[in-house]
Amino acid sequence: MKKKIGVSLAGLKLEMKPVMEVVEESFVGIAGVESCITSGTEWYKHKAGSLHFFGLALDYRIRHVKSNLKRNLIYKRIRFMLADISPRYQLVVEKTHIHIEYDPDA
Repeated sequence: MKKKIGVSLAGLKLEMKPVMEVVEESFVGIAGVESCITSGTEWYKHKAGSLHFFGLALDYRIRHVKSNLKRNLIYKRIRFMLADISPRYQLVVEKTHIHIEYDPDA
Protein backbone atom coordinates (compact mmCIF):
# COMPACT_ATOMS: atom_id res chain seq x y z
CA MET A 1 0.00 0.00 0.00
CA LYS A 2 1.20 3.45 -0.89
CA LYS A 3 0.15 6.83 0.40
CA LYS A 4 0.16 10.03 -1.63
CA ILE A 5 2.50 12.70 -0.23
CA GLY A 6 0.62 14.87 2.25
CA VAL A 7 -2.01 12.28 3.15
CA SER A 8 -2.67 12.02 6.86
CA LEU A 9 -3.93 8.91 8.59
CA ALA A 10 -3.75 10.52 12.04
CA GLY A 11 -6.93 9.74 13.92
CA LEU A 12 -8.01 6.97 11.53
CA LYS A 13 -10.48 4.72 13.34
CA LEU A 14 -10.08 0.99 13.83
CA GLU A 15 -13.13 0.41 11.59
CA MET A 16 -10.98 1.41 8.61
CA LYS A 17 -8.38 -1.35 9.13
CA PRO A 18 -10.45 -3.97 7.26
CA VAL A 19 -10.87 -1.46 4.42
CA MET A 20 -7.12 -1.07 4.04
CA GLU A 21 -6.61 -4.84 4.04
CA VAL A 22 -9.43 -5.63 1.59
CA VAL A 23 -8.47 -2.81 -0.79
CA GLU A 24 -4.81 -3.82 -0.89
CA GLU A 25 -5.64 -7.50 -1.43
CA SER A 26 -8.05 -6.54 -4.23
CA PHE A 27 -5.65 -4.27 -6.10
CA VAL A 28 -2.74 -6.70 -5.86
CA GLY A 29 -4.80 -9.82 -6.52
CA ILE A 30 -6.73 -8.49 -9.51
CA ALA A 31 -4.48 -5.87 -11.11
CA GLY A 32 -1.04 -6.74 -9.71
CA VAL A 33 -0.51 -3.19 -8.40
CA GLU A 34 -0.42 -1.66 -4.94
CA SER A 35 -3.30 0.46 -3.73
CA CYS A 36 -2.62 4.18 -3.16
CA ILE A 37 -4.45 6.24 -0.55
CA THR A 38 -5.04 9.74 -1.90
CA SER A 39 -6.99 11.16 1.01
CA GLY A 40 -7.37 10.37 4.68
CA THR A 41 -8.05 12.73 7.56
CA GLU A 42 -6.70 15.98 6.11
CA TRP A 43 -8.85 18.87 7.29
CA TYR A 44 -8.50 21.04 4.17
CA LYS A 45 -9.77 18.67 1.46
CA HIS A 46 -13.29 17.68 2.41
CA LYS A 47 -16.81 19.06 2.66
CA ALA A 48 -18.31 19.89 6.04
CA GLY A 49 -19.67 16.76 7.71
CA SER A 50 -17.40 14.41 5.75
CA LEU A 51 -16.57 11.16 7.50
CA HIS A 52 -12.92 11.84 6.59
CA PHE A 53 -12.84 14.30 9.51
CA PHE A 54 -13.89 11.54 11.90
CA GLY A 55 -11.31 9.04 10.66
CA LEU A 56 -14.01 6.95 8.99
CA ALA A 57 -13.26 7.44 5.27
CA LEU A 58 -10.43 6.89 2.81
CA ASP A 59 -9.99 7.68 -0.88
CA TYR A 60 -7.99 5.49 -3.24
CA ARG A 61 -6.43 6.25 -6.64
CA ILE A 62 -7.77 4.22 -9.56
CA ARG A 63 -6.01 5.70 -12.60
CA HIS A 64 -3.06 3.33 -12.30
CA VAL A 65 -5.39 0.42 -13.11
CA LYS A 66 -5.68 0.86 -16.87
CA SER A 67 -8.17 -1.93 -17.59
CA ASN A 68 -11.84 -1.04 -17.05
CA LEU A 69 -12.58 -4.73 -16.56
CA LYS A 70 -10.00 -4.97 -13.76
CA ARG A 71 -11.31 -1.78 -12.16
CA ASN A 72 -14.84 -3.18 -12.15
CA LEU A 73 -13.63 -6.46 -10.67
CA ILE A 74 -11.78 -4.53 -7.95
CA TYR A 75 -14.92 -2.50 -7.09
CA LYS A 76 -17.09 -5.61 -6.95
CA ARG A 77 -14.62 -7.54 -4.81
CA ILE A 78 -14.21 -4.67 -2.34
CA ARG A 79 -18.00 -4.21 -2.05
CA PHE A 80 -18.55 -7.93 -1.55
CA MET A 81 -15.78 -8.37 1.02
CA LEU A 82 -16.71 -5.29 3.06
CA ALA A 83 -20.44 -6.12 3.00
CA ASP A 84 -19.52 -9.49 4.47
CA ILE A 85 -17.82 -7.68 7.36
CA SER A 86 -20.50 -5.02 7.98
CA PRO A 87 -23.36 -3.35 6.08
CA ARG A 88 -22.07 0.01 7.34
CA TYR A 89 -19.26 0.12 4.75
CA GLN A 90 -20.03 2.12 1.63
CA LEU A 91 -18.01 2.34 -1.57
CA VAL A 92 -18.56 5.23 -3.97
CA VAL A 93 -16.89 5.17 -7.37
CA GLU A 94 -15.87 8.67 -8.42
CA LYS A 95 -14.26 9.69 -11.72
CA THR A 96 -10.76 9.98 -10.26
CA HIS A 97 -10.90 7.78 -7.16
CA ILE A 98 -12.91 5.44 -5.01
CA HIS A 99 -14.25 6.66 -1.70
CA ILE A 100 -14.83 4.12 1.05
CA GLU A 101 -16.40 4.99 4.36
CA TYR A 102 -17.73 3.39 7.48
CA ASP A 103 -21.04 5.07 8.25
CA PRO A 104 -22.03 4.41 11.87
CA ASP A 105 -25.55 5.67 11.12
CA ALA A 106 -26.14 3.43 8.09
